[in-house]
Amino acid sequence: KKGNFFGSIFFQLKKNYPTFEQFSIINPIIISDIIKNFCDEDKINIKFPNDIFLNRKKICGILQEVISFNRKNFLIIGIGINIISNPTIKKRYQATNIFYESKNLTNSSEIAKLLIKSYEFFFLNIQSFNFSNFKKKIDLMSIKI
Repeated sequence: KKGNFFGSIFFQLKKNYPTFEQFSIINPIIISDIIKNFCDEDKINIKFPNDIFLNRKKICGILQEVISFNRKNFLIIGIGINIISNPTIKKRYQATNIFYESKNLTNSSEIAKLLIKSYEFFFLNIQSFNFSNFKKKIDLMSIKI
């Protein structure tokens, strides 16, 4: 819906980069850290592998896939974050949005800037990448719904 964030990030998977499987843990951590800029971090959880929850309601969905082009692999990460509205979900859980939960108003441009900044920081510091830190974080944040 208008006012929410829907976007994709893609980059080449280089030899010194984490694997596709590792990115399925890294991406929700990076994106949940962005949501923490607007919402109480103690209420943010991850339903592995591709959903972020706030107050036990879905606020973000993440999809990732690898495509090959000219013998190079690229990771595409599709991200949808509910900023000011949310769909009605007919499952065991509900959806929510940043504004409803926090009364903090943001927009898709600000979310995009934070995403770019966060991924740039990650790749600039790839030499110090420690997967076990991300794994510990996701284990602490994981929920089953």
